[in-house]
Amino acid sequence: MPPPPPVYKSETSSAPRREPTKEEKIEAWVHRIKLLADAVAARSEYLRVEREVQDFRQLLGSRRLHDISDESRARGATQLTDLENQWEAKKQELNSIVYRMIDSEFWPVVPQTPDMVSPEERFRDLRTTVWELKDQAKELYEMMRTVKARPPSPASAHPIKENQDSEQPPAKRRRVSESTEVKLPVLPPATPDSVISKELDALGDRFNALDVRLSDLENDMVQYDNELFAELDERIEEKLAASSIPSSTGPEGGSAAPETIDTGQTMATRLQELEMDLAGAGKDIEEVAKEIGYIINHAGEADAEIDKLRRENEAMRKQIAALDEQQKHNNEALKTYKAELDALNAAVSTYMTRSTTPPPSSVPDMEEVLESIAPPMLAAVRRDIQPLLADVRSDVEDLLRKQSTELSTAVMAKLSLTLKTVEMISEWMEQMSQGRMPNGVQYANGGTLSGAARGNMLPPMKGDITVVSKSN
Repeated sequence: MPPPPPVYKSETSSAPRREPTKEEKIEAWVHRIKLLADAVAARSEYLRVEREVQDFRQLLGSRRLHDISDESRARGATQLTDLENQWEAKKQELNSIVYRMIDSEFWPVVPQTPDMVSPEERFRDLRTTVWELKDQAKELYEMMRTVKARPPSPASAHPIKENQDSEQPPAKRRRVSESTEVKLPVLPPATPDSVISKELDALGDRFNALDVRLSDLENDMVQYDNELFAELDERIEEKLAASSIPSSTGPEGGSAAPETIDTGQTMATRLQELEMDLAGAGKDIEEVAKEIGYIINHAGEADAEIDKLRRENEAMRKQIAALDEQQKHNNEALKTYKAELDALNAAVSTYMTRSTTPPPSSVPDMEEVLESIAPPMLAAVRRDIQPLLADVRSDVEDLLRKQSTELSTAVMAKLSLTLKTVEMISEWMEQMSQGRMPNGVQYANGGTLSGAARGNMLPPMKGDITVVSKSN
């Protein structure tokens, strides 16, 4: 198996990418299929050379070749070196194709989403911060060395020397991991007469702790990269195994029973085997291309099915949430019913445990009986009479309303004539007060009446006046 590739720094931005068109997808998949064909061919060559290297090493290390001459042994070593160089060249070629496949996101390790950033983009700021912290730690160590090199101050040396016995020894510095890239300098031991020995020791402990944390952080980052590459190798191995391509086991790995070398095998036979392998790889590539074309053609149906399943899943989630809520309410109601049932059981048990024979009771007097039954009887009579009283009240109200209507109709008919008469009298009085005769009054001689005569005259009657003649 080729070694894991180094960290590849992607140049893609974290901005959302647009959906490629169908032509762009076809062009990308054509490029990917070509890369896959190149990778299969390079891997086949790599495995062939790897098997030859393994077999040649086993042949040179076997007991049968101990008696050969030194010249033959040197020639075999030279041939082994050439095979190893060829094997290394095939490994580099395969790694270069793998890097190109990684650049084209042939088999993404994780599902790619528009808002997803690469691990390099995510840890870029972290790496920058780590290196800045390392530089700052170096500068602080240089400053500490400069401060330690200064002579102690005579004014403050004596108080520290007096209290030296009561002070605890400085804490031991933790050992810095040897796997870190930056080797921090080892500080000389602080003199007891130093002015800032205690502060420097505490500062040194903090620097050591910071260095340990940086080392742990680097180890975590390296472990993450190794896991990422291991997962990528596993994915590639799975895809190659699905394409009926044998997996590699490394030049020194424990593979199956080694095959013996046929020293008389000619180059034509090797070339024929290689052509057969290439033909099989070509068939596998054609099958993979057909499968990829089928996937591309049915991508819309798969997306529709995925959307349908997603909607059904969302509906099922809502239904499950509603059922959970209903189950909670049912549990609460069940608890309430259980409490009521327990109370009823307790009441029944209490009732059953009591004595069944009632105590002897004395016969009450008639007055006590009447006093005891008077309120409920009055209430019962009131309940019975109340509907009847309501009916009587409604009948009386209807009768009064009807009589009031008839009375108002008769009275208003009679009052209308009286009101007309009053209006005529009022108009006649107004005309008399103004000193003129009512309209339509004339005398035979064409004269006029005096004021006294006018005052004794009745006003003319308006409306219909009925003259009733009295018969003898």
